[in-house]
This record gives sequence, C-alpha cells and structure tokens, in this order.
Amino acid sequence: MADLEDELRHALQQPPLPSGPTEDVEEVLARVHAGVRRRRRRRAVTATVMSVALITGGVWVFDLTPGAQSSTRTPQAADSATDRTSPPKPPEPTAVRKQRPPGAPEVLDRSGFDVWSMSAVNSSDVWVLGAVGCGKGTCVDLRSTTDAGTTWSEPERIDLENPPHPSTPTTYDVRFTGAGEHGWVYGDRIWSTHDGGRGWDPVTLPGGAGVQQLAAWGEEVYAVTDQGGLLRSTAGSDEWSPADAGLGVEPMSLAVSVDAVAVVGYDQDREPALSWSTNGDYWNQESTGCPDSTADARLSTTQGSLWLTCSSRSRSLVFVSEDLGGSWERIPGEFHPADQIAGRSPSHGVVAGPSYGVATIGRDIEPEPADAPKVERARFAGCTNDETCYVITQNGRLLRSGDSAQSWENLPIG
Repeated sequence: MADLEDELRHALQQPPLPSGPTEDVEEVLARVHAGVRRRRRRRAVTATVMSVALITGGVWVFDLTPGAQSSTRTPQAADSATDRTSPPKPPEPTAVRKQRPPGAPEVLDRSGFDVWSMSAVNSSDVWVLGAVGCGKGTCVDLRSTTDAGTTWSEPERIDLENPPHPSTPTTYDVRFTGAGEHGWVYGDRIWSTHDGGRGWDPVTLPGGAGVQQLAAWGEEVYAVTDQGGLLRSTAGSDEWSPADAGLGVEPMSLAVSVDAVAVVGYDQDREPALSWSTNGDYWNQESTGCPDSTADARLSTTQGSLWLTCSSRSRSLVFVSEDLGGSWERIPGEFHPADQIAGRSPSHGVVAGPSYGVATIGRDIEPEPADAPKVERARFAGCTNDETCYVITQNGRLLRSGDSAQSWENLPIG
C-alpha cells in the first residue's frame, strides 16, 4: 500500500493537464483511503452473509412403525423426518455419525439428547436412537430403559470397523423384537445386534441395498429397501432373502403382527393396494380406501386391526380394517399430511401433528385433544398396546402416555 501511495502522490504532483482544475494531493489521498475502507467493510459484510447462508442452508450428516422418517435426513428425514442441514466437519469418529432423518430437528442444544427414533418391545423396555454433542460434531447414540423411562442406560456408541465419511448418511432408525435380544439400526446401511445392544455388526443386504423401513414380530423380520424391494429374515440371523415374489405392489410401508405381514404400495395400475401374507411366500392382494391422488401411504398394526394413512399434498385420510384389508372404515377427522397417526386398538388411535396437536381418534368420534405438551409437528406416533403410546416431537422430545393416550408426559433422556 505504501509503494502505491508514493506513486499516486508523485502522479498528482505533476503539472496539471489543461482539461480542468487541480485538486489538493492530500484530499485525493484521503478519498482513496476512505474508498479502501468502504470496500473492506463490504467484503467483510459479504463474507458474514455467506457464512450465515452456509450455516442455515447446509445438510446434517446422518425413522418407526409406521414409516418415519422419513427418511433420511438428507435426514434423516426421514421421516419423516424433512429439512436437511449439515454440521461442521467433526473429528474422526469412533461412533456413527449421520445425517438427520427427514423432519428431524437441528441439534441446537448439544448438551441434550435429540430423539430420532424409538422401539419398544413392551410397556417398560424401550430403546431410543438419537443425536448428542460429540467433540465439535454430532454422534449417534443408542440408549435404553427397562422402567418406562424413569432411568436410562449410559450411551451406547455404535462402533464401526470402517466408519463412513461424516457427510455420508448411515443410520437413522432402530428396531428391536422379542424380549429385546435382537435389534437393528438402519438407513443407508444396517447393523444388527443379537445380545441386547451390547455389540453391533454390519450386515450386507442383497444388492447392497439400504433400508427404508424394518418391522418385526417374534422371529419374523421384514424390510423395505431403498431399491423398491422387500426382504425377509429371522430374528437371530443376518441372512436376508427376497420376499417380493408375487407381492404385486411396489412397497411404500409395511407392518408385521402375530397374524400376518402387510405391505401397502402401488400396484401395476399405479393405484394404492395392500398385499398381505401369513408366511411371506404367498401374497393376497386387496384394494384400499386411498384415493388415486395418494402420494404416500403408511401402515400400523394393533392386535386384530390394520391402520392405514393415505396422504396427498393437501390432506391425509385414515382407515382401519379388521379383516386384513378386505374392508376399510374411514376414521373421522381432517388430517394434515404432516400428521403422524397410529392405531392403538381396533377402535381407537392417536394423532400427533399440526391438525390437533396430540389427540385421540377413532371410529364414530371426532378427534379429542389430549392433556399433553404442545406439539405443532411430530416425527412419530405409535403404541405398544391399548394403554401405552409414544410421540417423538419435531424438536427431538419423547412423550409417553400410559393411560390410553388421555394424558402425556415428557420423558427426559439423561
């Protein structure tokens, strides 16, 4: 800058050209310095704006029954959950780092635990998968309770032999079955445990597929893949095989119960249809009440019934069947596509989301708001039986009801 200033001073001290009046050398130099300062300020403001834009518009690295999330949040979300954003590059991990699932919240309070997914095998034994602050980034932890959320286990980091790059989606959902001995965390990749979550091993699916949804009952385990297929396994095995021969639909969601496995998707005429089987070998196909405008369909199951949510861009319709899709009854209510809906009995269900907050729904009744914390958006709603239900809110809180969805409490995950 000094050399440039000397040259400029010298030039201004030369005899003036006849074209106009001369100016004082020091005044000109003062204006030059002022212009430089203004340009520096503009560059600083521009850099700040660009930094804010990158922070607010990035994508995080990193779903339940029924289909959450969304996916992946690239999520998820998901789930479902799903705005996607990316954290600063964390240090080399020893734990799974992943994108948020669809609809999952940004980890704002890194001292807390943001729940992305949960799985309950009974009213007391529950596992939750979520995000927690870890170094400069975010780690994915698995925690469990055996007393309905009164106390929680210490974090279980899911170690990988070859951790993926932090910007690569890996897992965003969890599922356990039986007494909780067998479980899976899954997403673009899948790991399994056969000792209650103490140890995890990577599993390679046919064709290298990832998992969009996994459902299990007893020893039967099924998965909808990100390649549009349906796979089957048994709880104690890591061997998976195709189960979509004769399925008749392109699967969107599945549910498994003691009676059958049911899959909803588009048939060959691109109309929503339901296929069900008692053994995964022979499939029966039924129509649904879903309109042709259905863009997404989700299943949940209770003892003796199937619940089906059909969503378009503007609304969702809810149906229940007690004969594996042979007939459907529509549930009263005006539901938003972002509502999370699940059955808790053949006659009643629960909804969480923008339409009613948290409410009871059912045959021949209008939605009845529950005594619950305010919920504007949710990532998941589900019930283990007629009395015990759960909701995961958009900002990562876990809510529980033990009185048939009449009142709800927040379960802090310590």
